[in-house]
Amino acid sequence: IPNSETTIESYATSANDSVLYYVVSRDQVNNEITAQKVSTVHNNTTGFASTSHITKTGTATDMSFDASISGGSMRLRATGGSVSNSISAYKIALGDSSAAGTSGNTAIVINTDVDSVAETLDSWAHASYRGAKYFISVNDEADDELETMEVMVTHNGTDAFLTVYNNVRTGSNSLITLTADISGSNVRLIGQGSRANLNVKMHRIIISDSEAGHTGDQMAIIPATTISSSATSIDTFNVNNVNAAYYYVTGTIANGDSSIVELTVATNGTDAYITTGPTVSTEGTDQLSFTATISGDIVTI
Repeated sequence: IPNSETTIESYATSANDSVLYYVVSRDQVNNEITAQKVSTVHNNTTGFASTSHITKTGTATDMSFDASISGGSMRLRATGGSVSNSISAYKIALGDSSAAGTSGNTAIVINTDVDSVAETLDSWAHASYRGAKYFISVNDEADDELETMEVMVTHNGTDAFLTVYNNVRTGSNSLITLTADISGSNVRLIGQGSRANLNVKMHRIIISDSEAGHTGDQMAIIPATTISSSATSIDTFNVNNVNAAYYYVTGTIANGDSSIVELTVATNGTDAYITTGPTVSTEGTDQLSFTATISGDIVTI
């Protein structure tokens, strides 16, 4: 990618409404790595993009992103901070082609008719799971207006807590209000539309207190780790294989108080950098603090 606007990806507007990209880019001139998230949404006429969680290994000008519609296609476009840059991304897409289903710790959840009366969008057993991370696409198909957002939820067995962040809208007003509670044995994510007949699609990652380790091509489950007041390693990766990583971490203590936090890590092979947040805690304060260090070829979180 040069320092002029370049299309990274394009797809038919009918394929996806909202896309979340987990991006890692390298400024080849300055040999700097940047990790960031890019959220996009469109209304078939105009594309919208927003960046967040920017974590970088240097001070050079960042790559910038925007979105546009051309010839019936939605385009994610980038402009390099220098004359030579490279990029890769992990993509989560939601739209007309999305189908409900569950695979391991992830799921696609769909509710095609959310109205102005609050209703349950998703629920899960609080005895089985500690927290959930959602990427959500809301579509008012009557007015062709859309909104996308990210949500994290955790609980202490009695009450549920959430944060909503990274909202991107094609219109001026929010389409939905989200809350969380515990009803019986379940944590519930509740939605109340600002208008009738909203189509809501969600990508969910859910985490328990006793996860066993699992490694895939681009994703991994970090096994449950006991952490005290001294620094404890929860994960490592080799800089020859990985330049950036994104984490969702849940924590809990004996009385049931809990937290869920998002981490972004970037490394240039010499130093490691970490960004923490947002955090949701049932205690009202952060349960955990995080660092990223490097020794030889190994980054330790």
